[in-house]
Amino acid sequence: MAPLLFLEMEELFSQIIANFGYALRFFPLLCFIGTFVGFVKVCKILVKNPLLTLFALSILGWNYRIIFYSVEIKQYMGEVLVTTWLLYFLLKPYQTESRKITTLSIVGCISIFLSSVAPILLLSAGAYLLIDYYQSKKDSFDVVLTPSLWWSRTFVLNYFIIYFKNTNPKTHKLHWIKNYGFMPGEDFASMIRFISAKKEEVFDDFITIPFLGINVFFWLVILGCMALLINKNWKLFIFCCIPLPIHFLLSMFQAYAVTPRLLLYLYPTIALLGTFGLSFILSGLIKMAQRLRNRELITKPVFSYERTWWVALLIIMIPYFCSWFFSHSFIIKQSEVKECLQLIMDKRKDEEGVYNFPTDNVIVRYYNEINFKQNLPIKFGTIVPNAPAGTNSTHILKEMQEQNNKSWFIFVGLSKDSSNFYIKHLRSLGFRKMDSVSTYNVNSYLFDLGSKFN
Repeated sequence: MAPLLFLEMEELFSQIIANFGYALRFFPLLCFIGTFVGFVKVCKILVKNPLLTLFALSILGWNYRIIFYSVEIKQYMGEVLVTTWLLYFLLKPYQTESRKITTLSIVGCISIFLSSVAPILLLSAGAYLLIDYYQSKKDSFDVVLTPSLWWSRTFVLNYFIIYFKNTNPKTHKLHWIKNYGFMPGEDFASMIRFISAKKEEVFDDFITIPFLGINVFFWLVILGCMALLINKNWKLFIFCCIPLPIHFLLSMFQAYAVTPRLLLYLYPTIALLGTFGLSFILSGLIKMAQRLRNRELITKPVFSYERTWWVALLIIMIPYFCSWFFSHSFIIKQSEVKECLQLIMDKRKDEEGVYNFPTDNVIVRYYNEINFKQNLPIKFGTIVPNAPAGTNSTHILKEMQEQNNKSWFIFVGLSKDSSNFYIKHLRSLGFRKMDSVSTYNVNSYLFDLGSKFN
């Protein structure tokens, strides 16, 4: 189930921007913009170097999955926003202790209602505050205790609200079991294979040139983790690195699945770690050039080498950007529901019914209600919760046969093989296919159920 605050914001924008197809995409887009405002602030504190900041912003901003979910009607950009701003408010200097306590408490409580993974992030944030308390000794223990208590109370409240609203949690769990979203815990080899597969999926999102994501950027991230340990920046290491093993552990107990979109909230910290790794390499090269200069083994000033390395970095980044455009196209679409409904509206006669296969009832209903002066009389298919295998197919076929004499059947996001299964079944019963329309990832067929061909 999507976080409560995300759902409320989607409802708000659908009311403010009525009868506009992109109303539901507006809040994810605002989260996308807000993420980069926060990420720039984080980079100013942690990275400081403007070219390295540009590198970090490029790695995150040109990420295919980040761009995709920036206008997708999903909660994942809200989770990325939470990660970025939570880190900023942890790093930000405060004038008074009370202001720090109040700010962190409010930010954490809002995060819980906006992000499903907020408990993981807040656990890491609590560890960050605890280490900071023992290292600095500037603030009282209230800086750790008070926000943690507020976060815990809000989490319990949010949990019970979702628990009573989520009427079918078993269906979601079965979905992720079927799609291999949970880490197997039977043997160590299976766990390693699972982690390796997810690692490749995630790092291929950052650099789309074949093999560079996993073979180059992955090792920059590892080097970034090592740099934090070498510099004894324990609190930042905890915040950036601990959420991932916690997420995988929850996955092993089938509490939360592991897929790139569910790991999207970690992408800002991954981009930062890769930037730390690159900074570590460049700093090492500059120090090496300085030593050679001191021994008079090289004659050029050190800044000349530093400038050369920066130019080389920018040259490397250019094909990376180009590869993104060659690998992906705009506008990124999953399905053209609105276009398909318009085609049906143009062709449909008054006596013809419309039936929507029960995969995307919500989005079909939404576009049907906002696009036309007179809505299509769509009957929405249903499924039987927690039904044994094969039961729902029989149930849907029965629903399809009970429609009007002539009916349009809409299939959204269904593979050709899956939709053909139902179409072939209707044809095998003698029902005649009269017409069809297709748009991207959406297929619709007009059948005459009142007469059979011989």
